Amino acid sequence: MLIINSMGMRMPSMTSGDGWMRIRRKLKSMAKVVRKPEPNTTVLSPLFLPMYGNGWTARLNRSFVSAQIRIVAAMVGPFTYRIVANPTAWPIAQNIGDGPIVFYRVDHFSATEDVDRARIEALEDQAFAEADSVFYASSALMRNERDRHHGKAILLEHGVDLSLFDASVQHDEPADLARIAHPRVVMMGSLEKSDRVAQTLEIAALVPELQMVIIGGGVGKITSSSLPNVHFLGQKAPVELPAYLAHVDVGLVVVARSEWGVAASPIKLKEYLAAGLPVVSSWFDGVEGFGDVVRFGTTVEEVAAAARTTAADQGPGTRAERLDWVRSQGWDAKAREMLSVLAAISAAKAAELS
Repeated sequence: MLIINSMGMRMPSMTSGDGWMRIRRKLKSMAKVVRKPEPNTTVLSPLFLPMYGNGWTARLNRSFVSAQIRIVAAMVGPFTYRIVANPTAWPIAQNIGDGPIVFYRVDHFSATEDVDRARIEALEDQAFAEADSVFYASSALMRNERDRHHGKAILLEHGVDLSLFDASVQHDEPADLARIAHPRVVMMGSLEKSDRVAQTLEIAALVPELQMVIIGGGVGKITSSSLPNVHFLGQKAPVELPAYLAHVDVGLVVVARSEWGVAASPIKLKEYLAAGLPVVSSWFDGVEGFGDVVRFGTTVEEVAAAARTTAADQGPGTRAERLDWVRSQGWDAKAREMLSVLAAISAAKAAELS
């Protein structure tokens, strides 16, 4: 399997607080070029310039990236399937390999902050028209785009790493967490969405008796607060996260109040459940899929009230019910589902050509 690391969707702004941070992070990623994180898996972080569209620089950039992919692909082996999540990568993937090609809607990318919406929507429309199938991680986004995907939609929700977030494993309490009193409410995830952090701080202000533990990387200027119950612990490696979840009381999911946020499908929610945590989340379209194992609030005040209740009663549902719900959500099961669909697509295309 060859994975092409993200090529981005926008030019970094040097006037924003995170412009240089984005550049440093992308350069660090590209410096790895090719790596094999595990057997049969190769990750290519191609060298590229963030030039998108139809200009000569964008065409040159696509040719340069395509050449890098072809070189690595020659070492890895031929493509059987092509799965494209980032719309800006579609023109490249379209000309690499000849197997079935799938557009994977993991997010509502054209609704992302600071992107050229018209340009990204045009690339999305091209992918919708040319893809053999369109996978959706969000039932809400699939439903909202029924006029765009040409009847090619298949729901394939995000999974969770059940071997990593294993509630049966005992973990020592991390030192930076041990100094924080209980009850602890954890919010994990990127801090780049400033609205998510703003909501989290609003929630913390409404429940001063709860200690708000925020774990994630992002814009440095917002990782401080005068609230005594807010604790920014910074970004942690994925392998470190289960130890933190083992020593907190409630998992909090905060979804951005935006078109992008409404169509989200938060992986963190399933990671909390896999760790056995009671979960509270702000509302997003598609919450019906979580039944009785998550408490939701439609406003900051409702989320704060739900966090207070959950810290007290350790609901909703029991720990056993939460673990039972998430047991079928592992990435292995999702991968088998995906391969089954891809095999069916291949068979259908072969029948058309015969």
